[in-house]
Amino acid sequence: MFVNWINTVLQGRFGLTKYAEIPAADKTALIAKIWQDPTIQANFTNNYGNLAAGNITAVANMLNIIGTTMNGGGNDPTIAVDYYDMIQTSGLQLTASEQAGLSGATQAINAPVPSPFAPVAPSGYTFGQPEPKGGWSSKDPGQSFGWTNHMGTDYGTPAGERIVSPFAGTVTNVLNTPGYGNYVEVTLDNGWKIGFGHVASAAATTGSRVNPGDLIAISGANVGSAQGAVTIVTWQDPNGVYHDPAQMLDPIFKGTTFSAAGIAGAAGTGSPTVNAKLDTEYPSIKSDFTKYFGTPPSPEDVYSILQHGTDPQQWTDYIRSMTSHISGLNMGQASDLRAMADNVSMTALGHASTDGVVKDLFDQGFTSQADVKFWYDENSPNEIDKQTYNAIYKANKPVMTGILNENGGFDPRIAKAQAAQVQAKTQTIAKGATAGHE
Repeated sequence: MFVNWINTVLQGRFGLTKYAEIPAADKTALIAKIWQDPTIQANFTNNYGNLAAGNITAVANMLNIIGTTMNGGGNDPTIAVDYYDMIQTSGLQLTASEQAGLSGATQAINAPVPSPFAPVAPSGYTFGQPEPKGGWSSKDPGQSFGWTNHMGTDYGTPAGERIVSPFAGTVTNVLNTPGYGNYVEVTLDNGWKIGFGHVASAAATTGSRVNPGDLIAISGANVGSAQGAVTIVTWQDPNGVYHDPAQMLDPIFKGTTFSAAGIAGAAGTGSPTVNAKLDTEYPSIKSDFTKYFGTPPSPEDVYSILQHGTDPQQWTDYIRSMTSHISGLNMGQASDLRAMADNVSMTALGHASTDGVVKDLFDQGFTSQADVKFWYDENSPNEIDKQTYNAIYKANKPVMTGILNENGGFDPRIAKAQAAQVQAKTQTIAKGATAGHE
């Protein structure tokens, strides 16, 4: 019974063909992990009678718990990692919701920390190096930050290079001082602070929230006390004590993860948000990307799109040509066909369609409004009364939302299959009762 539930869920997400291609050992291992979740076992034991009888409410509750567990909300976060890995290994694209779930499940396992700029060796003053006693610093003590020893490290960053935040946090300072010139500081949630000085300009404002990879500054040359194109990096603990930034940056340059660095909480949502400046300059890119992908683009997404056109129409065309989360369809095809399927499904059944239906329509060459209507005429469970259909739809909503990421969508073939199962079970019980009276 439990295995059948999981297999049905997996078939709905992968499709019958790709589901059959998944190694049996991988499916068995995933199901075994899910079964070991204490909440699932307790619910199964306490409600076995209702579950075995196919009670709609009991099954819906169990499916909801299974969905939560598979998407990282259970006792073992590696379940979500294995599930999402299975999806990607099968050649399918993760949905925006699944990407967010994967980020949350893996941030303490293997999420990489983005480099603030291209890995380079120190160039200029390093941490702890005595400040010069002559020259410009003696003429203007402010140029030496009031330090006896250098409390940051200068890195050779070509003027005009993008500087991104390696961590999630809050921008607490965007200052212009005689020493730093322009200075941007990000405070992590654990109180540590990373700062970037001698930058040409800030790309984040005081109080703004940033995620790893968000653009926060543009590097400069001869800014503040800098001689040449350098960026000074500072690294302070919650008490304001300066530490050697190389101890933090060197592992990042080599590809460390948040967990390995001991700062898993600094992973944030795991993906950059669009910088406010880019929102203002390219609003059509943000709106189109959000329309098709469900989430705003990262700064890197925006820069990539800009390389594929010079006007909003070309940017839209490129976004539509990007790979969708439905295998074999680009984003334009998936969006257009899903809109048609949703329209027909709402008219015929009162709810949206699903990505699985869209995939089947596309594979069969059913891409016109008439084709889609024909498919629904053939697959709608006309033999099921409306009350029973709505009960089955309601019972499946948790798994459709929690596991298949379908907000209101439903595949009518599921209702037909489940109604047939209930009918077969009823007939078996009736036969047993008849035999018992013979």
